[in-house]
Amino acid sequence: MSAYSHLLAAALLLGCNPSEPQQPTASAEAPPADSQAPTPTQTPAETPVSQLPDVDASWNYGDPTGTETAFREFLGAHPDAPLPWRLELRTQIARTHSLRDQFAQDHAVLDAIDIEPEDGGEALTRVHVRVRSSLERGRC
Repeated sequence: MSAYSHLLAAALLLGCNPSEPQQPTASAEAPPADSQAPTPTQTPAETPVSQLPDVDASWNYGDPTGTETAFREFLGAHPDAPLPWRLELRTQIARTHSLRDQFAQDHAVLDAIDIEPEDGGEALTRVHVRVRSSLERGRC
């Protein structure tokens, strides 16, 4: 079974049917171009995912300790990254623990992810994080 098949099966188990069309979410009309910069009372927008490090490409399976260090540096360098990206990165930190037979640490990281509040982001993105968490629990 391919990795995609495993992800698809896990998504279905978590209640996501990828064959069902996603309902569009209501969005406010875009603000005028001159109001794009945050004012002193506004917080800056999240860093776009396209500008964040590629988690999968950053893996060094021969060096899980070094990979964990790199991933923790990513978290520190991008505190304004979208929550789903940060949670997915933390699932991969958990994976570095399981590769080193540190199963208690692996589960502690995953337990912390599982209690994070959902941020109201895209449903499929939240499912993706839950699937990654479930996959890492299955590897322990």
